[in-house]
Amino acid sequence: MSRLRLSRLYVIAVAAVLGTCLATASATAADPIGSWKFSMTTDDGMALEAAVTFTKGDDGKLAGTFIGPDGSENKLDEASFEADELAFQVTVDFGGQNLVAKFKGKLDGESFKGTVDYDLGGQTGTLDVDGKKEVAAVDPVGTWKLSMTTPDGMALEASVTLAMTDGKLTGTFVAPDGSTGQLDSVTLEGGDAAFQLTVDFGGQNLVAKFKGKIEADSFKGAVDYDLGGQTGTLDVDGVREKANANVVGNWKFAMTTPDGMALEASVDLTEADGKLAGKFIGPDGSPGNLDTATVTGDELAFQVTLDFGGQGLVAKFKGKVDGDKFKGAVDYDLGGQTGTLDVDGTREAAKVNIAGTWKVSIGSADAGGLEASLTLQQDGDKISGKLVGADGTETEIAEPTLNGNELTFKITADFGGQPLNATFKGKVEGDDVKGTVDYDLGGQVGTLDVSAKREGAVAVALVPIDGNWTLTLTTPDGQTFEPSVALKLDGGKLTGHYTGPAGEADIQDGTHSGNEFAFAVVRDQGTLKYKGTIDGDAIKGTVDFDLGGQSGTMEFVGKRTPK
Repeated sequence: MSRLRLSRLYVIAVAAVLGTCLATASATAADPIGSWKFSMTTDDGMALEAAVTFTKGDDGKLAGTFIGPDGSENKLDEASFEADELAFQVTVDFGGQNLVAKFKGKLDGESFKGTVDYDLGGQTGTLDVDGKKEVAAVDPVGTWKLSMTTPDGMALEASVTLAMTDGKLTGTFVAPDGSTGQLDSVTLEGGDAAFQLTVDFGGQNLVAKFKGKIEADSFKGAVDYDLGGQTGTLDVDGVREKANANVVGNWKFAMTTPDGMALEASVDLTEADGKLAGKFIGPDGSPGNLDTATVTGDELAFQVTLDFGGQGLVAKFKGKVDGDKFKGAVDYDLGGQTGTLDVDGTREAAKVNIAGTWKVSIGSADAGGLEASLTLQQDGDKISGKLVGADGTETEIAEPTLNGNELTFKITADFGGQPLNATFKGKVEGDDVKGTVDYDLGGQVGTLDVSAKREGAVAVALVPIDGNWTLTLTTPDGQTFEPSVALKLDGGKLTGHYTGPAGEADIQDGTHSGNEFAFAVVRDQGTLKYKGTIDGDAIKGTVDFDLGGQSGTMEFVGKRTPK
């Protein structure tokens, strides 16, 4: 590949990193929607200020709210905007007199220049008006995932991390090839941002200048580059990563008391609207919502308040997150007894669903590629399936494994009278798989690219439910009961036997799909209807009860009992 071609690719890569960071610099049409400040001066030199917030009504027409110099608030009588001409009218009570004010003028970006004709109790006149659109504060800090497509159709991804250091905006970038660098001259005014990068590439000077607009968690912009006299412009897009994305998930925590007792708890951390929340299950199975949860850099902290053995427990966890590992401590107060325990935590890997029928393409179409169909079943950690060739030949897969999202399996078959041994391996991303197949066809060996697409509705992967479960139920008045149930999936139907305070009974109407289950317990006194979710060896959910003429709903948690 020529140096010119390499240079061009580098410019594209750098621009992808830099450009998405800050949004589009191209001019946009004036838009009145938003909050504006208007300034006027009366004939006798009095300075007046008013504010208007323009909105678009349900009918699509311009509307708004006017706050006068005296602080009174009124709806606009009428408002219009055509081309760059803005006009609006408001009627207010001003010092006990009726004031009708008619504004009109031109918008130039985020500025307004015009006049207001007023009638104050019969006294009329005209004042010059200057207006300025208020720009909402923009927070650029964070890591942004960037994507773009080059003129020749190449898709590139990169990232930019922006930080505020001593009141100054700084940044680093990671190019598509993994190389890193510092951003220069980063500026931010309102939502408009700009910076410049100068680097040496292959003995040539590369200058990349970009500018654009930040809107919430998205960037849209452009980069002008000059590589040794070769110039151009690239469009870019970017999305800010959620601040708490590095801690979201289900965590298991292990602690040891001073007298050597091993304790385990779990926390399911979630993120919504930029805030952390979570559900906590204590060592005794008692559930609770987190009081607070924060993450700063790699520091995770959360607090939970529970009833533990009839006493109030306040537990404050704090520590560092390193990938899927947590190391820290918990300060506890159990009915006035305080202390600190070391805590080790591990985030559980998300379950990947591979069940379904996949259309498989092996090799490239222009090189005589092959088509096949792969049907996979998944029951917990158990995987099975068969590969069906274009000629209808079926072959059971062998040694299937799923490690995270990495799928591997082997096949042994007769192909055109020759023995075929093949090992497939690839990564599962939603309904797509990309990978390779290493083959040995009668001594002829090689490697081909493989891609697969899941067809139709996605089958739901079953989370194992077989086993003996000890449940803890809490009634609306605070009483607790501990029934047990032995569950088994038999031919797709959930069966089992329930033992509770009122005796024993086989469960009825059992269902199991994915990590969700439901069943009913019917007795002479009435009915209990359970429904919940499975998370490893823990379950939780609700029970709708109708017993002895009383009905309601209870929450429950449970643990699988070792056989």
